[in-house]
Amino acid sequence: MTDIPEEPQPWQVVTRTLTYDASPWLRHYVETLRLPDGRVVADFHTVDALEHAVIFAVTEDGLVITERHYRHATRDVCAALPAGYIEPGEAPEDAAKRELLAVP
Repeated sequence: MTDIPEEPQPWQVVTRTLTYDASPWLRHYVETLRLPDGRVVADFHTVDALEHAVIFAVTEDGLVITERHYRHATRDVCAALPAGYIEPGEAPEDAAKRELLAVP
């Protein structure tokens, strides 16, 4: 007989403090959480950001399409999957198409 693992359970938010608000782009929170086994985790950081689409596109010859651009956080040019914010009222598929077509 095979043991079936339990379904993962959600964590309970005990406290949530907004520490940085750059609306509408992102908000940063520090939370205290209670895990399903009863342990408490303090100082857990979460970020809320706008919905976005990330595209994993593969060419007919099996290559993955990426774009290179400067990322200030890393102070370097990086390769990344095409991605972008989903505009209000826009379908995720339409945002993905728009971003993929914008790849140079």
